[in-house]
Amino acid sequence: MINKKTSREIIYLILAFLGASNILLNTYNYGIGLTDDSVNYIYSGIHLLQLKGFYNYDGSIFINWPPLYSLIISIISELSFDIYSALIIFNAIIFGLTVYLLGKLSEIIFTSSIIRILYVATLTFSYQMLFVFTRAWSETIFILLIVIIILTLLKNPEQNVIYLMLFLSLCVLTRYLGISLVISYYIYFTFIKTGTSNPLKIYSNKTLLISAIAIIPTCLWFIRNRLMTNNITNISFNSKESLSLNINKLFEYTSALFIPESIEAQIRILLLVVLGGFTLWFFIK
Repeated sequence: MINKKTSREIIYLILAFLGASNILLNTYNYGIGLTDDSVNYIYSGIHLLQLKGFYNYDGSIFINWPPLYSLIISIISELSFDIYSALIIFNAIIFGLTVYLLGKLSEIIFTSSIIRILYVATLTFSYQMLFVFTRAWSETIFILLIVIIILTLLKNPEQNVIYLMLFLSLCVLTRYLGISLVISYYIYFTFIKTGTSNPLKIYSNKTLLISAIAIIPTCLWFIRNRLMTNNITNISFNSKESLSLNINKLFEYTSALFIPESIEAQIRILLLVVLGGFTLWFFIK
């Protein structure tokens, strides 16, 4: 007799398979989606394979992004004759693994079996997830690493310190935004997990040490960028949009993760608020 937990595991595996298949089906006719970022990632990876270093397709120094995704592309290029087809398979595998780990995460976060399955199914067939994982973007690896980090934090972080440092480091090496995860990790364990506002405890020092070690590889990358281009990442420009418009766009994008974009943006935002309210009520009760 199969118990409920095993049944859910099977459902998560089925959803992972369906998610991976969805990636393959949506890239079968026209291939992997490419943008300017994708071209730079791929060119830099191929250039690295030729032992010529990290460069953009126009010959400029590759500094706008961390090096991990280009390094992965370099390895895939070595193993495959067709990098574009290989990236489709790679994305499908990464997405399937992400979906399965989201199932593991739902087992920790939620108590209701229905909510667990709906949570994973919603993200599996989310348009925005499909949008990201059908493109040659570093976000694919970044999302997977975020899920792994959250799982590690929620399970037993004290016994998984080495893994935690590794995944945090890889996250920052994938997207510069990963630094925010390191900061969040420090704040969580210093002020929330310990239940104190005193950051001078030994546990806080340990957390600070883990955070510092996690960003060392990226700091070395920053030094490399500074030496080669006199810039740490890239030239940034102030947003031409107002703060309120940027916040509105944030809600529009977030709502599209759960509600089809074919629905008008304002209605999506309203439905997102209702969905958020229902979720909050579910946890409070």
